[in-house]
Amino acid sequence: MINLKITSIKQILTYNAINKGLTFLAVASFIFLTTVQSTFAQNCADYPDWVSQAGSPGDQVHYQGSIYQNNYGNGLNPPTGTNVDPSCSSSFKNWCFVSNCTATNAPEELFFENFNDESNDATTGTDLYGTIWNVDVTNASPGYFNVYDDSYNEATGSKLFWAQDTDGTAYWYTQDIDITNYEDLSLSSYISFFDLENSDFIKFQYKVDDGDLEDVTGGTYNDDTSNNTTYSWDLTGVTGSTLQIFIAFSSNRGNDWHGIDNVKLSGTLAPVVTPDADFSADNTTPDTGNIVTFTDLSTNIPTSWAWTFSNPGNVTYVNGTSASSQNPQVTFSTAGNYSVTLNATNASGTNGEIKTDYITVSTNENPTNFTVSQSSTNPYTFLDLNATANTSNDNIIVAYNTTNTFGTPTTDASNTIILNGGGSIIFEGNANAIASNSLPQLDQNTTYYFKAWSVMSTGFSSGIEADETTAAVQAPLSLVASASDINNSITFSAAANSLNDNLMLVYNTSDDFGTPEDGVFYQIDDLMGNATVLLNSVNIESINNYIHDFLQLNTDYYYRIYSVATGIWYYSDSYRANDDQTIEGFIWQNDIQGSNPNQQNPYTTGDQVNSNIVVSGISRGTGLTGKNNNNAYKAKGWSESASLNTANNDYFEFVLTPNSGYEINFNEFFYNAKDDKGDVTVVIRSSIDNYVSNIGSPLDGDVDVDFDLSAPEFQNIAEAITFRIYGYDASDDDIEFKIESFGFKGTLSEYCTWNGTSWSKVPDLGIKATLNADYNTSIGGEQTSFRCKSLKVNSGKTLTIDNETFVEVKYNTEVNGHIVVETKGAFIQRDNDGVFSVNGTSQVNKSTPYKDQWYHYTYWSSPVVNMNIEAAFPNINRKFYFDGAAWQYATGQTMAAGKGYITTAPAAGIQTASFVGEFNTGTITTPIYYDAARDENWNLIGNPYPSSIDLNQFLGTNSAAIEGAAYFWSQETPPEGGQFSGTDYIPFNATGSVSSSSDTNRAVNGFAPSGQSFFIASKTAGNATFTNAMRMADATSNNQFFKNSNSVPKGSTANDNKLWINLSSNNGIFSQILVGYIDGATNLDDGLIYDATKFDEGSGTFLYSTIEDSNSKFVIQAKDVNSINADEIIPIGFKAELAAAYSISIGKLQGDFLNNNTLFLKDKLNNITHDLSASDYTFTSEAGEFNFRFEIVFNANALSTDDITLNSKSLTIIELEDNRVQFTASDNLSIKTVTIFDLLGRHLYRFKGNNTSEIYTLPNLSSAVFIAKVELSNGVIVTKKGFKK
Repeated sequence: MINLKITSIKQILTYNAINKGLTFLAVASFIFLTTVQSTFAQNCADYPDWVSQAGSPGDQVHYQGSIYQNNYGNGLNPPTGTNVDPSCSSSFKNWCFVSNCTATNAPEELFFENFNDESNDATTGTDLYGTIWNVDVTNASPGYFNVYDDSYNEATGSKLFWAQDTDGTAYWYTQDIDITNYEDLSLSSYISFFDLENSDFIKFQYKVDDGDLEDVTGGTYNDDTSNNTTYSWDLTGVTGSTLQIFIAFSSNRGNDWHGIDNVKLSGTLAPVVTPDADFSADNTTPDTGNIVTFTDLSTNIPTSWAWTFSNPGNVTYVNGTSASSQNPQVTFSTAGNYSVTLNATNASGTNGEIKTDYITVSTNENPTNFTVSQSSTNPYTFLDLNATANTSNDNIIVAYNTTNTFGTPTTDASNTIILNGGGSIIFEGNANAIASNSLPQLDQNTTYYFKAWSVMSTGFSSGIEADETTAAVQAPLSLVASASDINNSITFSAAANSLNDNLMLVYNTSDDFGTPEDGVFYQIDDLMGNATVLLNSVNIESINNYIHDFLQLNTDYYYRIYSVATGIWYYSDSYRANDDQTIEGFIWQNDIQGSNPNQQNPYTTGDQVNSNIVVSGISRGTGLTGKNNNNAYKAKGWSESASLNTANNDYFEFVLTPNSGYEINFNEFFYNAKDDKGDVTVVIRSSIDNYVSNIGSPLDGDVDVDFDLSAPEFQNIAEAITFRIYGYDASDDDIEFKIESFGFKGTLSEYCTWNGTSWSKVPDLGIKATLNADYNTSIGGEQTSFRCKSLKVNSGKTLTIDNETFVEVKYNTEVNGHIVVETKGAFIQRDNDGVFSVNGTSQVNKSTPYKDQWYHYTYWSSPVVNMNIEAAFPNINRKFYFDGAAWQYATGQTMAAGKGYITTAPAAGIQTASFVGEFNTGTITTPIYYDAARDENWNLIGNPYPSSIDLNQFLGTNSAAIEGAAYFWSQETPPEGGQFSGTDYIPFNATGSVSSSSDTNRAVNGFAPSGQSFFIASKTAGNATFTNAMRMADATSNNQFFKNSNSVPKGSTANDNKLWINLSSNNGIFSQILVGYIDGATNLDDGLIYDATKFDEGSGTFLYSTIEDSNSKFVIQAKDVNSINADEIIPIGFKAELAAAYSISIGKLQGDFLNNNTLFLKDKLNNITHDLSASDYTFTSEAGEFNFRFEIVFNANALSTDDITLNSKSLTIIELEDNRVQFTASDNLSIKTVTIFDLLGRHLYRFKGNNTSEIYTLPNLSSAVFIAKVELSNGVIVTKKGFKK
């Protein structure tokens, strides 16, 4: 790097000549001549200005900013042009150049204020140059703060700024004064005082560039000795861009005041000095095409810039910059080293900075293209990544973060790529496969930054970046909350967002809500911030049918609904809100008015009554006599007995009768009353107990009273009820007692009855239902499935809930007769606190499909409380439960709710079990077993309810404790050697399910039916939890108890691409696998929630799919939703227990892509590609496992990544000593990766490489055949067998 001071234009020219290759002698001579000149600016004022005169040799004069010397006494012409020799070392001209110089500038006035242009009482103003001044009285309470004519001022008639009795510190201050390029600052001001004493003061201060407040040295005054004087203060050394003057006034109250005038700031313009050039670049090792920004760092304020680069033809200025820009931006088109020069100029001269080979440009080997966008198929939190490799087709790596800071990729000692610094690597491989990336679920409405590098044989490219912001979950469209006009409930009308997302409904009694936390699956009654969850992850119909009841009267309720992205449990930031107020609850009231109301008996004038009840009006008993009184109902004749005798009929009476179909739920009774001419004691009684008991305590008759009627006996009143105010213990027989107003508060609820022919009104979740006759839900007409608020089955009556029907009860159920639920019927009790009481009988009948053998097992769970297993399964010896490690006998046990059991049957055929007892309801927990030392911890649990449960809700609720799959026993394969086949377990997870027989509808439909047990795998010790929220109230979800189903699995949509592949044989073998392209899944092993393995491999013949880097066999595999395309390859494994002929066929297709593309099956052993969409593929096989035999492809010419090339000339494998094996690629190709499998397809090793030949150690292989899958630098993958002795 060269630093060269340039002191003249000629030097610039000569410097340019140096770059063009002039001789060394010329360069050296020039440097010698220029170095004798001064590079320091002289003061022009120290030399006489040139005038036209001869002068004397050696005279030095100032001319136009430079100093010249008279050589020959001929100074008649000015020192310009050819008349000047550039050096005084050897001069042949009239003048020679000595140096540049700077002028000494006179002080300038930067700010001045004499207040003459300000009016009295002004507290702001404009100075001579337009700078605003102001005052600050934050810490003062001035009596006066003013501009006024000052008789003490030095200039008669001028004005003074003054502050009197500030009682604290007040400030007069200027706004910013420009002091750029000024030095030798000074401040002056006229000061006037009166009675300055004690702690009074006036202080001059300043701020530079909005920094700290600094005191002016010597600028503080606290007595009157310096009154009416102008002072000046030297601020030499104060420099910056802006300065503010502050003048502080402080005086106690008592006619103390301070004044200022002629406030002035002066400074001298600093001389111009030749710049000292310097610069930097934001990237000194760019790739071709990268933008590099240069930043000028020159000092002494240059006014122009000139940039030059070596090889200028390869440099392009961009973004509107040029060679004369202060901070240019450039790109380089060709790799190489570039020197950079900056010449910085101002009026004093030019200075240059050269940085030799400062920029090293590399050829851009980045990926040709890299983009990130919001997912086109999966909303909200998923992003699509796409890339195109560079011209060398190098692999790429991709990293991401949320901070936009990335480290530099390197390789460690094991040749694994690591990223030193910010960013997490999420992809490594061929650029075309980036769409199948394993990017995890992201946060919503968050910006993510990505960077992609090419992985070259020489290292990594510089990388290219992209970013994208995930979408926010859309808010629902609307919510309206409507309070009932007869009771304390609120109903809802809502609309979901455009994606019809599920919803969460929360409430509070104040408008005080929190924010839902993404990733949390809230349960009913959970707190969400300060609000309570009513419903979560339900569809819009559930919101619109929901009734929020048993609320407080006359209370505001606030509601919000949030959209929920199902499965990922992300909530919309925005919401819809509404509120309403429950009724006040007055069902009858009367503010008695008018002349002598007692003359009516009963008195009804002014009654305000709910339209669904009939009232009597207020009346008096026969023992009383009416008494005239305006605006009150009065009577006399009250008993003087010290105790109450109801036979005296001394009472006021109120009768309320609900209309048919309504019940009264009382809250309180109140009245305003007075007794005249003495005292009387009163009590309240009712017809509920024939007026035997007091309601509350006896009271004085002269008291206004509220009586609490919320006790259970005053609820659900369906017939006439009478209340009486009895009076006794009167102090005189002439005592008068009167009611001035009264009222009843409460609510009305609806009910309906079934009479054997029809309902009195159609039941729903807001109406109680009573069965006064037998009811069968399958008869039709009015005898169908129904919902109700509560249910009562009267004595001697039977409710039969037949197959494919249901009854849903929101709260309590009272069975005085009988309830029978058949196999595919469902009884649902929704509220977790609802009570199921049985005074009659209740039972659930469950029948299995036909069983070929008595010893075939059925998996059970009890839907009733305290069911004895011997009573449920009499005359059966084989009854077991699973304790987490082994099967145990369950003989004589009481079946625990939520626990699974298995039994055989007494004989072949259909087996029916009857579970008799109180139905299970509410929250039920069952312990789960877990042993950290075991690879898998299986637990047999069961649905505890007399209805099906939603498996997605169950798995979501228990996601912290259990893996995300459930396995159901199908009993399709006869046992061999006393062992049943694990292939008969049907898995269900978020991807879907498969069938265990040729009847493909046997796949689990997303629900666990009543009485059904199933296996789950635990993550930790604890409990599995069941709640009423999981129970299904429909006609179809409970129809799959060991039985076929044509229903679409829950959670599936027509847009999900899913492929079911069947394996079958003529001897009855059947196996099915499912591959689905699912939102949220990756192409790696995502665990049971998406990728379900065989439950217990054991014996048997079956298909399975495989996942790279996993040794498991998958019966269900989910793949990234974006990875399905014409180049997709699905590897299929096959295990044959017997040598036989087999057939592979398409079981079912779902989704647009799969239904519109041809499926081919590649049999790599026989080198056959078969159109599976046109016909089944039949083949023969020996017994054994074949992990690599088959592939599903969508392009008949697709190149497999697993094609076994036994005689490939592109790869040789040679065994060396000491467990080492050498792999060598031909055609100058290099080895990228080597993966070693055994013949069962189990992954053993994975190595990385960079060279044509690589040697690896394989210590775990001895006398074994292995398969090596080798990825070469041209993207081809060669799979070849090898043998290690």
